Amino acid sequence: MPIPSRATRIAGLLALALSPPALAAEPLLVPEFTPASPSDFALAGMLGGQVRDRLLADGHIVLTEEVVAPVVGAALEGCANRPGCPADVLPRLPARLAVVTLIGRTPDGGLIGYVRLFVGADERPALARDLPILPGQEGLFVDQVSAAVRELLGMVGPSADPVIMAAARLISGQGLPNATAPRPVAPPAPNEDLDSLTPEDLDPAPVGPPPPGTLDSRPLTDILANTGIMPRHVLGSEQSLRKSGVDPRDWVYRNSPHAGRLTVDVQAGLGIGDIERSADLRATLDAEGNQVESWYQEGPFYARRPRGGIFVGYAPATMIDFGLFFGIQYSNRLLTTGVARQQTDGTTEIITNPAQPLQALQVLLQPRIRAYLVPLGPAKPYLFTAPEFRIFDAYKLEQSAVAPVYTVPRGGTMFGWCGGGGLMIDPGPIIGLFAEGAYTRLFGERSDPQQSGVWSSPLPAPPIATHNTIAVSGGVQFRI
Repeated sequence: MPIPSRATRIAGLLALALSPPALAAEPLLVPEFTPASPSDFALAGMLGGQVRDRLLADGHIVLTEEVVAPVVGAALEGCANRPGCPADVLPRLPARLAVVTLIGRTPDGGLIGYVRLFVGADERPALARDLPILPGQEGLFVDQVSAAVRELLGMVGPSADPVIMAAARLISGQGLPNATAPRPVAPPAPNEDLDSLTPEDLDPAPVGPPPPGTLDSRPLTDILANTGIMPRHVLGSEQSLRKSGVDPRDWVYRNSPHAGRLTVDVQAGLGIGDIERSADLRATLDAEGNQVESWYQEGPFYARRPRGGIFVGYAPATMIDFGLFFGIQYSNRLLTTGVARQQTDGTTEIITNPAQPLQALQVLLQPRIRAYLVPLGPAKPYLFTAPEFRIFDAYKLEQSAVAPVYTVPRGGTMFGWCGGGGLMIDPGPIIGLFAEGAYTRLFGERSDPQQSGVWSSPLPAPPIATHNTIAVSGGVQFRI
């Protein structure tokens, strides 16, 4: 059987590259797999051979170190361990994509392949896969590398026909015509004659993330593909991600945006101001023991007591969240009772019982909205505002069926408006630590001392209200 001529070989490669069944053909630079340890040299060589065979079976044009040596020399030796490789080699070859693999070991001695796929002159891998290689399942590793190549091709699209033909010519042993220093120009038209191609024509524009500081104009879904980051997580900060030039996962861990997440704050602190209440209950009995008057006064007064609460909300964008704060304010109540007994001689005897301290709780409800002044980064100062509803129940007093019977103050709600600010420290995207301060101004009749009924004897002094509360608290935020 006659040996095929060089022209026959290149014609066959061109037919393979351009035939309809092989439309997936793509020139791929696949350097020898690099072993992390000399003891794995033979194993790395075997796995590299299996991957190259699979890529050939997939219809791709595989450029090995041996094939490209006439153009780049020994520049690909130990490529996985050399910084800048293969980005400094690809622009000189008729290929946009490179598959570079390091074969290493896990701490428990297992085998792992660190597969990195590069595009053009970008030193950052466009795709990265750390694939375990189990004994007897090397074929699964090969399948995963093949799938990664297909995934990247789906993102960047196929090369132009002249690039594919130039790769076929290089494999056939004819080399590249007119080899000169490459410079970035537009790819040639598909119908140009193959012999007119130069290395300048074979250097396509880089595909993938642009350098940091420049705007990545790819669709957001392409930027976030296979990262686990959802578009809602960058709502309000998409421009920052596009300019970062880093993997979206690295950007999220560096900036910890809150967008698109349910937030739960658990906090504890101290309330200072009108957080306690006091009541004075009085009654008058005539000389026969019949009750003729009943009176009370009740209102808030100043104290300092612990408080706690939970905020549940949602962050629709990076710089804002809203939700409901539910809090418990610990407080005391002071209750005094007294009776005026009219005597038969026309005088009145007044008997007052000592004040009884009663433990009590007030429920705090605040529909909050919070704005982050610095929405990205580990430290985020913020401001918030909310209406406040402070709910307290009626006084509890055991009374007998005989006089005196006191009128007991009812429960109610104090209304106020709250504003405050704080600092959130985010160790990561799903957790934060914060400290904050808030000021609430109180309004309405229950924020002032109230009196009801009649008592003819001298009245006790009413409680003194400040009409405000200051809260200082800290806690932890969880984001889901």
